[in-house]
Amino acid sequence: MKNIFLLSIGFLLMRCAIAQSLQTRISRYAIPRDNGMEKVLVLKMPYAHYNIEAIIGDTVALRSAGEMMVDIICTDYPTEQSLAALNANRLAALYKAFPFINNSQINRVTYYRQTGGGEKEKALPMFHGVVVRYRAAQNATTIKNDLEKLEELLAYYEKKKLQQKKTASLRGEDIRATPTYTPEKKSTVESNGKPPYYDPSMSLKGKKITYIIGDETYLRSRFSIPDSQRIVDFKTAYKKDLITKRVYQQFNNKPKSYLTLYVPLAEEIPDEGKDTTDTIDYTPPPQLIDSTITEVLKRNNWKNIAMVADVTGSMYPYSGQLLVWLQQYSTDSLTKNFLFFNDGDDKPDDKKKPGKTGGIYSRYCSSYDEVKAMLKLAMQRGAGGDFPENTIEALLAAEKQFPDATGNVLIADNWANIRDKELTGQLKKPVKIILCAVKSNRINTDYLNLAFRTKGSLHLIGQDLTDLSLLQEGEIIRAGKTSYKISNGEFIELDINGEPVSSF
Repeated sequence: MKNIFLLSIGFLLMRCAIAQSLQTRISRYAIPRDNGMEKVLVLKMPYAHYNIEAIIGDTVALRSAGEMMVDIICTDYPTEQSLAALNANRLAALYKAFPFINNSQINRVTYYRQTGGGEKEKALPMFHGVVVRYRAAQNATTIKNDLEKLEELLAYYEKKKLQQKKTASLRGEDIRATPTYTPEKKSTVESNGKPPYYDPSMSLKGKKITYIIGDETYLRSRFSIPDSQRIVDFKTAYKKDLITKRVYQQFNNKPKSYLTLYVPLAEEIPDEGKDTTDTIDYTPPPQLIDSTITEVLKRNNWKNIAMVADVTGSMYPYSGQLLVWLQQYSTDSLTKNFLFFNDGDDKPDDKKKPGKTGGIYSRYCSSYDEVKAMLKLAMQRGAGGDFPENTIEALLAAEKQFPDATGNVLIADNWANIRDKELTGQLKKPVKIILCAVKSNRINTDYLNLAFRTKGSLHLIGQDLTDLSLLQEGEIIRAGKTSYKISNGEFIELDINGEPVSSF
């Protein structure tokens, strides 16, 4: 029996040999949710067992999946007991339930040991089992769909720009946008929250403003609110001197009341007693995964850089944000040096060699239309492939193509490892990395180390990690909820106990 178990372990390790396997401790595992780019499949299992109690998620879509991340979740009870056999059997249960999964699809297997269940009574109700996060396999059809969604996004913001007639600087202090809503239905408190409350007589920093008051669900569902626009409660707004004492007293004691501020155009400030519902147009905003690119560009006013972007796979939501920025503010607001790469123009994976993979498109662009045309061409000619990307090859090409640029800004996919890390030493300019698709606050250390070695920086949706090259051996930084330590000249991830995340 023991020999059979060892053989099964060996078989599983062989199946996952292409994937990176890690073990880490966390307090409690939070099950991720589907979004527009990634789907989630959950295999729920009992404490200390590996039989599948329930499968939650789209099993049909799993058949057309491309790359996957697999999480195996157990509990640290009894403390420090070996759970290798249990975890191996849980992984085996995944393969048995879905035998069509190929090991080459799995990017990484992570074994999570939850430390929040140190007693049996606490361990029993915690989640145990397998979670698969996956993306659709890229092919001609998915690329066509991505391009259509990209065009929808750009069309929406072009219309919005025309309606606003002018564009405020995202880097300034202006509060953006004008509220629009659907006139045909009036919401009720029971269903969609409180109807909006307008007070056009108020002003903020000398500008007339409109207050829209209601619960957050109502605001998000009925108003075109950018991701960058804060929705705050009344206590916070009053403390920041955003509203008067009268407004605060009127609404503070009402549950689920929030406030968002807009600067409407003069002709769009509602007149008391005037019905404006027939003149207000409503177009629902496109759904984006997050606003990483927009948020990072708002905080960082970079000059004389080359923009290098990964346009492989399902990166269109992030490429779209870059194009929207240029559409709204022109290339003068960022740069005229652009390079897009797709990891080889559909080249077979076994033909991809470090520094010679290809699929790189670059030029000096004097207009938004030129950038858009080149980006779409690069997307159309790529068709997925394996996980790693020819990132360093692309950066080296940017240094050669744009010699006067003082540095490169890289839009990178957190799911994708760097294929050609051995070429990093050839880079001469700092790399500022905007890291997209960061899930569960865990960062692909390939990009931390790229920023560290090139004296660059790493930028997340809500955080800028700068001056990384000044860190010394043994120093620790925190990104999101995860810590990373310089060990032997490179960043490694630490678990909740401050111990290095180990390879399986």
